[in-house]
Amino acid sequence: MKDFDLKFLLSSLIHFIIKNWHILSFSIVLGIIIGLIKYNTTTPYYRSRMVVSPNFYEHHIILEVINHIPSFQKKSNQVNLSQKMDLSLSSIKKIQSIKANHIEFNLSNYQSETKLFSIIVDVYDKTVLDSIQYGLVNYLRNNPYINFEYNAGKKNLKELIASLEKEINDVNKKNEIKAQKVLNLYIDDMQSHVEKIELIKDKQDAEYKLKKIEDIISIISKPQKPDTRYNNFYRTSMKYPIALFFLGIVIAFIRHLFKK
Repeated sequence: MKDFDLKFLLSSLIHFIIKNWHILSFSIVLGIIIGLIKYNTTTPYYRSRMVVSPNFYEHHIILEVINHIPSFQKKSNQVNLSQKMDLSLSSIKKIQSIKANHIEFNLSNYQSETKLFSIIVDVYDKTVLDSIQYGLVNYLRNNPYINFEYNAGKKNLKELIASLEKEINDVNKKNEIKAQKVLNLYIDDMQSHVEKIELIKDKQDAEYKLKKIEDIISIISKPQKPDTRYNNFYRTSMKYPIALFFLGIVIAFIRHLFKK
């Protein structure tokens, strides 16, 4: 019984399509024409992706700030964005949108979870991709909260480096005193030697972090220049023939009901 119902349904559907082929064909052709017009009148834009890593712990704030960049399509925002990103107004006009997403995975080499962002950039001109990194760093630095955390992080690291330098100097002085007491020979016992090595390593780590924090974000992979436009015919225009095809089915069904 179920097989019979399915066969009857398919048979009825095929019969309906054949009977109303002219309406459905016209709908599809009209949809394709509208889609082609839409495709040819829409400004092409290109999508690229970059992966970045934040250089201080307030990583979620960076994500929020990037995603709150005002719409590039609003002319009233373009001058302000040009100033905050330190990019020319003509470059700003070539950017359609910037969106950031959070991604997480473990890097065994670092033995800790690394925070990474995937930033999707849509641009009208691929040449502007080269300056996106520079513009993003400037935009982040011009955010009051991030700027505060950025300066606080630099201050803390500088204080840590100064403190470690003092401790290293203290260890050196102790070793010099020991050397003077033992026939002016420099004798560095194992404990102070290990302590000094650890202090030097901590200082080097702090100096590395201080150097990294200057850029606020580190670029893991730069945006690549795509060969083809992102808003191709499929993404821009296929919805029109599909929508008009279903509209044609509705029109044909209503026509069928009125003929009864």
